[in-house]
Amino acid sequence: MAAFDPRKTHYKHTPLANVDGAITIDADADHAWVVEEIDWSYSAAPTGGKVSILYDLVLKWRLDVPNAGLGSFRFPNGFFQTVKNQELYVKLTAGGAGVTGKLAIRVR
Repeated sequence: MAAFDPRKTHYKHTPLANVDGAITIDADADHAWVVEEIDWSYSAAPTGGKVSILYDLVLKWRLDVPNAGLGSFRFPNGFFQTVKNQELYVKLTAGGAGVTGKLAIRVR
C-alpha cells in the first residue's frame, strides 16, 4: 500500500517471475486519483497476460496483453478518476513460469 504523497506521481512494481505485479494506493478522504498512464512489460510471451484497474476492488478497466516486451496506455485527461476516499489498485497478471512482469503507473 502507498499513502498519498502529493510530490509522487509515479509508482512501480517489479515482482519475481510468475507473480502478479500490483500497485495499491490507499484511499484518501481529501483526494481522488486520476490515472494518466500505465506502462508494463513481460520478459517473454505471457500466458493469460492482463493489466487491470480497480477502484475499491471493483474492476473498471482491463486490457489483454498477449505479447512479450513493453506496452503502454495513456488515458485521456480525467478518463479514469476515482472519487475521494477510494483505494486505487492496478494489477499486471503473472505471465507464467519463468516470465517476469514489470508494472508502472502515473497518477495525479
